[in-house]
Amino acid sequence: MNDSFAPLRLRADPLHAILFDFYDTLGTRAQGAAAIEIEALRSFGYEYSAGAIAEASRRAWAPFDGALDHSAHSASAEQYLAWRSEIDRVWLTELGIDPCPEDVLTRVSAASDDPGAYRLFDDVPGALTELRRRGYGLGVVSNWGWELPAIFEHAGLAGALDLLITSARCGYRKPHPEIYRCALRQLALAPSQVLFVGDNPEADIAGPAAAGMRALLIDRTEVQNGGVGCVANLEVLLGLLPEQAGEPQ
Repeated sequence: MNDSFAPLRLRADPLHAILFDFYDTLGTRAQGAAAIEIEALRSFGYEYSAGAIAEASRRAWAPFDGALDHSAHSASAEQYLAWRSEIDRVWLTELGIDPCPEDVLTRVSAASDDPGAYRLFDDVPGALTELRRRGYGLGVVSNWGWELPAIFEHAGLAGALDLLITSARCGYRKPHPEIYRCALRQLALAPSQVLFVGDNPEADIAGPAAAGMRALLIDRTEVQNGGVGCVANLEVLLGLLPEQAGEPQ
């Protein structure tokens, strides 16, 4: 076991629950980046490359990166969708779809919310089953839209989680402290009894650590380690954890 995992092993409190990020941690796009947007726009006669769509979307969302409180837009699915659609309108306009018809906005939103557009990584079902066998509480905390639960239902894993918190429903984007507090309240555990696993150093490592949780980076691309202890997949994670939740590490 690599010494870079010492902070995970040496904390006095035993672990009782594992929280995961979703995108690039447990799941990804089924057909590659921007594929669903390309097809949605093509249905209206627009042709854009994946790179152009990704860059326009990145710029539109950039002001909302970081610890954002958007709780005023999260009172209902309808309110959240209206807020997100205005952000979609920004990047669609940047691409040259100006004015942006409402039916284009609706089609793009529906495509990105389609649970069939995403897949879980191959190691996820078995790892969640094994963690459940060991007695760990399990949850997902993700900067994601309203429909994330449908992705797990589509994959047949809706019952594998004790909680599933999205920024859309909670009203706060990681690394805002309130989204982690929401998860801890639902788990009814002390922060030190929870491990957070994700691929983003700020949202999934620094944020949970500031909330008092242990945190571990997962890097499925093996390109962003930079000296930080990380795992390449969930099978490696299983090897780091006690055989039973609550046991000393």
